[in-house]
Amino acid sequence: MDKKIKIGVVDDHQLVRKGLVGILSLNPNFEVIAEGNCEEDVYRISEEGGIELLFLDFYIPKPITTDLIKSVLSKGIKVIICSANLEEELITGTLSAGVSGYIHKDIDQEELFSAVEIVMDNEVYLSDLITKNLSKQFIYNAKYGNKYDKGKLLNLTDREIEVIKHFSSGLSYKEIANVMNISTRTVESHKTNIMEKLELQNTIDIVKYAIKNKLIEL
Repeated sequence: MDKKIKIGVVDDHQLVRKGLVGILSLNPNFEVIAEGNCEEDVYRISEEGGIELLFLDFYIPKPITTDLIKSVLSKGIKVIICSANLEEELITGTLSAGVSGYIHKDIDQEELFSAVEIVMDNEVYLSDLITKNLSKQFIYNAKYGNKYDKGKLLNLTDREIEVIKHFSSGLSYKEIANVMNISTRTVESHKTNIMEKLELQNTIDIVKYAIKNKLIEL
């Protein structure tokens, strides 16, 4: 490479951040020129310019948002999520937001270097551990079904979807009854039908279903 790749690293754990910076600095084709430990640093680093690639933890310390990712991308900066979290929803969610890679914090030096080069060649990179985990989840869902399958929404009535939204907003049976101008007994009946149709066990499951399938805004 004729020119070094300019890199930024944001992680709220100093030991992890310094370790990542140290390893990246071993490659003569890379140059880490910015560091940070919080959301404000992400905005600062991307606004200052100069970097081409940002390594970003998912929690800094609170979860990053789609808006944060898109803000970085709007500056022409590529993003690789570096996290110990293997949850499918987080991985697919960040990829949908436009990141170029998602790597696990347990990868070795050689794979880390490869990730940078692949992403800078305008490809998407997922570390081996990530792809294996996603494959396992895909197989599990295919065999046992996805508890929060969006397709089950087709079984619900408009009123039942409305009830889901109200429960997910934290309203009580009485409050839902007042808002919808129905009795609390009818609310209970709707909830029973919802859990049967969606094959869920309790209100927490209903809220998780609503979040996963974007029935409510967080």
